[in-house]
Amino acid sequence: MKKTAKKSNWHRRSFRFVAKGLFGRANLERDLIFILIAVLFLVWLANIDKSKNEKKSFEELPSEFILPILNEGEIENFLNTNEPEVENDSWKEIDTTDWLTYKNNWYGFSLKYPATWSTPASQAAPSGSTWQYRWQFRQPASEVGGDSFVGFDVLVYSITKAKDFSATDEFVYKDLGQVRSESSCQQLEKYLIESEDWEMHQVYVSPTDDCYETTFFFSLNRDEYVYNLVPVFLNQEDSSDDRKLIEQNSPQFLATAATFNLTEIVRPKVPVKPKITAPKPVSYRIDSQGRMVCAKKNDKPSKSKKDKGKHLDMECCLDPDEYPNPWCYYPVDKYGKYLK
Repeated sequence: MKKTAKKSNWHRRSFRFVAKGLFGRANLERDLIFILIAVLFLVWLANIDKSKNEKKSFEELPSEFILPILNEGEIENFLNTNEPEVENDSWKEIDTTDWLTYKNNWYGFSLKYPATWSTPASQAAPSGSTWQYRWQFRQPASEVGGDSFVGFDVLVYSITKAKDFSATDEFVYKDLGQVRSESSCQQLEKYLIESEDWEMHQVYVSPTDDCYETTFFFSLNRDEYVYNLVPVFLNQEDSSDDRKLIEQNSPQFLATAATFNLTEIVRPKVPVKPKITAPKPVSYRIDSQGRMVCAKKNDKPSKSKKDKGKHLDMECCLDPDEYPNPWCYYPVDKYGKYLK
């Protein structure tokens, strides 16, 4: 029993031993070693706890926040996709002073194009088209370079059919089934690049894009219309990067885009035909052009025996004492002297 009692009080004896060792001046060196070991032990415990918390936090993150490991080719494609702005500024050195100016008052825009180019051809849209009108600006064959750039088109869309660039024919979905419903394909702002060098906005889709066909053009909205300025190439490969082709070989297109301006829409007033209040003639025939004319084959103008004084012609056969009826057409060679 005595042995058991001594054993049960071991923690008290240990406490006295530690306390005496800590506060006894004769054991100062041993005290410092003991304190150092205790501190290191506490730091080790703290690091283990922190590591567990960090691991738990990482495991609780949604999968979309965990970045995949990209290989070298994927990193290059990622960096080259939808770069923020045109890098080649050689177009700014082009002198457009002697370029020709094209101005369209009906749709309200103007731009400059090289004087050696052909006069722009205009085309109204066929039935069922999204665009409303198109102008084709082309350089002569002798100036066509290795990139096969031949000129550009200006297309005007009614805002009722195309609210912005994404609804125009130049912005094309890839044929990937349900790709349109993917959220990443609805982020249209990433394809629109603004710059102080142009009033118009750049629309750029790189060849590596998953949602839309590669393209590069300028676009601008106003209340009534959407205006697209689109480069035109010959023998262009589907995988080619339109913007890089323009930057490297066709800076005149960028210079033209810099001259594009919206102007006041001015349209000639169509004269309104006066409303006819006179009574229709009671006798007449309709000629090949849909006009009311005299039904008598050999009409001989003469004064009326029934009516006295000037009166309205009711047969489209004008007599000397009759007023011309505004519903009727009178050939000048026969009734000219009565029309004065």
